[in-house]
Amino acid sequence: MNLRSFLKEWFPEIKLVELSKNYGFADGYNKGNREIKTKYTVLLNSDVKVSEGWLDGIIEMMEADERD
Repeated sequence: MNLRSFLKEWFPEIKLVELSKNYGFADGYNKGNREIKTKYTVLLNSDVKVSEGWLDGIIEMMEADERD
């Protein structure tokens, strides 16, 4: 099972932005980001390992900042 199939089966709430071809690193991220309509976005490569709660402090800091 590839990553795309795994995500669709086990995490259907995740929106996959599927591009028609490989646009390279920067252009691929830029095209994908145009489709994301959330307050915060995390770009995380698939080879990065994170620990539980790794975003908590970052989100708390952003939420405490009153600037838009």
